[in-house]
Amino acid sequence: MLWQILQTTDSTFPVGGFAHSFGLEGMTLAGKIETGADLEQFLTGTWADLLAHIDFPLVRLCVASAEDDTRLFTLDDLASACRATAEGRKAQQQMGRQRLKLTAELSGHPRLFALHQAAEKDAWRANWPSVWGVEAACLNIAMPSALAAYGYQSVNGLLTASAKLIRIGPTEIQKTLYRCRPAIESAIETSLTVTEGEIGWFTPMLDIAGACHETAYTRLFMS
Repeated sequence: MLWQILQTTDSTFPVGGFAHSFGLEGMTLAGKIETGADLEQFLTGTWADLLAHIDFPLVRLCVASAEDDTRLFTLDDLASACRATAEGRKAQQQMGRQRLKLTAELSGHPRLFALHQAAEKDAWRANWPSVWGVEAACLNIAMPSALAAYGYQSVNGLLTASAKLIRIGPTEIQKTLYRCRPAIESAIETSLTVTEGEIGWFTPMLDIAGACHETAYTRLFMS
C-alpha cells in the first residue's frame, strides 16, 4: 500500500490542509516563532510530544477498533476533546471527513463507505486521527507505515504553512523536515506505550496562541 500512502500524503491530495496552520500562525503572532530555529525547536519539541501522546495513540487504537462503531466513535470523541481550541476541532473534523470521503471513493472499500455515510448523518465526527486509523485498518497499511506517514504529513503541513509566516525558504524547509525525522521516530516509539487513559498533553502556549488566533484582526489561515 505504498502507493496509497504516497498519494494521500501528497500536498495535492485535496483535504484542505493548505487552509490551516494548526496554531502555528497564532504562535508567530504571539512572537513565539520568528526564525527557522524557533520553528524547528517547536516541531521537535512541542509538536512531536503532542503527536506522541495524542495523535499517534489515537491512530493506533482506531486501527484496532475500525470494525466496532461504538468503540471507534468513543475514540473519535476523545480525539475532539484533545483539541483545546474551536478552530483546531473544526479543522481536524473538516479534514478528516474530506479524507474519509476521498479514500472511500478511491478504494471502494465498503467499510469506508459506511463510515462516510455515518459521518454525513453526523453519527460521528470523523476526526483526522480517527480516519487515519480506520483507513490503515481497512486498506491493510502496516502500523509503522501509517504512523510514519501521519507524522510526515503533519510536520510537512506545518512547514508548508511556515513559508507564509516567517522568513524561511524552500531549501531550509526541506532541511528542517529532514532533521525532524529522529524526533518523529522517537515520538512513534513513545506512543506505543501510551494507553487510552493516558492520552492527552499539556501545551498551554500553543493552546493560548490558537485561542487568540480565533479573534485576530488579520490572519492568513483558518486555524
